Amino acid sequence: MKAIGRLMLCAKHQQYARVERQKAAYAAGEYQPNPEKEKLSQRGDGYVFRYAPYHPLAMCSGYVLEHRYQAHTKYGAGDQKCHWCNTALTWKTVEVDHLDWVRNNNDPANLVTACKVCNNTRKTGCELDEPPAPPSPTANKLMSLARSFRD
Repeated sequence: MKAIGRLMLCAKHQQYARVERQKAAYAAGEYQPNPEKEKLSQRGDGYVFRYAPYHPLAMCSGYVLEHRYQAHTKYGAGDQKCHWCNTALTWKTVEVDHLDWVRNNNDPANLVTACKVCNNTRKTGCELDEPPAPPSPTANKLMSLARSFRD
């Protein structure tokens, strides 16, 4: 236990108090984090997380999705607009869209803000010049065979 003022805080609440002070200082522009010292980790689905508990978009665990961190740095803290349909968004409703669909490519030039509808309806490869390849005859035979077992 450590005393802060007249309060005694356990280790968990000391960490919480430190993070809250960092958040307030970051919002006031007084805290400049060192991104090189922040821990990065990658999930199995390809998304990268950054440990930045002071950040306004941080989850309770202290981690921020790296693409949201980079987009917040690029576009700022204010209200946003959907890149595709110009719908007004806040950071609570914004979805950050990877233009090249690569989840771990968090280059700010590859990231745009999008509304949920636009982000979910934009399909992989829809902006490519080449149409998707038709299914092979083998795939068609397998599907018809699977249907015959189902019936």
